[in-house]
Amino acid sequence: MNAVWSYEKINDFNFTPAEIDVFIASVLLWKHTYPQFKTHFVCDSATKKYFKKHLGIFDEVIEYKFNKNINRKVFWAASKIEALKCIPAPVCHIDLDFYNWINLEPFGIFDYDMVAAFEEETKNFYLKKEDAMRGVKLDVDITGAAYNTSFMFFKTNDIKNKFCLTSISYMIQASKRDLYPIFNSNKSLYMIFAEQQLFGEVAVNNNVNVKTLVKELFLAGGGGYIPNNNENGILKEKYTHHFLVHLGEYKKNLKDIEVQKRVRNHINKLFLERKIVYS
Repeated sequence: MNAVWSYEKINDFNFTPAEIDVFIASVLLWKHTYPQFKTHFVCDSATKKYFKKHLGIFDEVIEYKFNKNINRKVFWAASKIEALKCIPAPVCHIDLDFYNWINLEPFGIFDYDMVAAFEEETKNFYLKKEDAMRGVKLDVDITGAAYNTSFMFFKTNDIKNKFCLTSISYMIQASKRDLYPIFNSNKSLYMIFAEQQLFGEVAVNNNVNVKTLVKELFLAGGGGYIPNNNENGILKEKYTHHFLVHLGEYKKNLKDIEVQKRVRNHINKLFLERKIVYS
C-alpha cells in the first residue's frame, strides 16, 4: 500500500516553521500508525531542494516534471493529481497540512474503492456547470457531487486512473480558455472543481459509494456542517479533533507566534506519547 504527499513551487516558498512541523508530523504519524504503507514525496526540483534536510522521512522521493499545458496559476494544486497518477493503488494522497494519529483502519477505510475527508454541498459556492464546462468535453456527467480531498484513498488503479485522467484532461482543456474573470473573483473555484467535484463526479458515474472520514455534510462557502443523508461517514465532526487535524484555512493563523506554539506543542505531545524521534 502506498501513501503520497506532493508539492510544486508555484510562488515563493513561505512556509512557517509550524507548517513544516505539520508536514513532518503528517508523514511520521502516518508511518507510525500505518506501517504497512510505503511513503512517497512527489515534487519538482525546487521543492526537493527546499525540503532537502527533511526528505529522509520518506521511503521514496520522486522529482517530477509537471505538465506545462496546465495553467499552474489557476490550477495551483494540479501537482496533487499528477503525483497521485504516478503512484500505484492501493494509494492515499495526503495534504501537507493533514495529520492523523489514531488508527482508522478498524473502521474499514481501506476496504472502500474511494475514500475522502468529507462530502461538500456545492450549490452555493462551486462553479456553475456552464462556467466550469465551457469549451470542455469529459466522459462524465456533472451532477453536483463533491468531496474534500485533503485526504483521499483509492483501492484500485482502475478508479484512481479514471479520476486522475478526468481531472488532468479537464485542467488541460480549461487552460486553453480565459479563466481569469472568474479566477480573479475567487482563486479556488476552478481548482476545487477539477479536484474535489470531479472526484465526486467520477464516483457517481462509476457507481462508487464514497466512504468519508467525517459523517456530516460541509456547507462550502458558508462554513459549518449539517447532517448528511449519506450514512457512509466514520466520525462525527465534533469528535474528529481526537483523531486528526486538517489545517485548511486555519493555516492563515499560523503567522501568529502563539498559534504556532500551540500547533507545535500538540505535535510534540503526540510524538512523545508514541516515542517518535525527529530532529
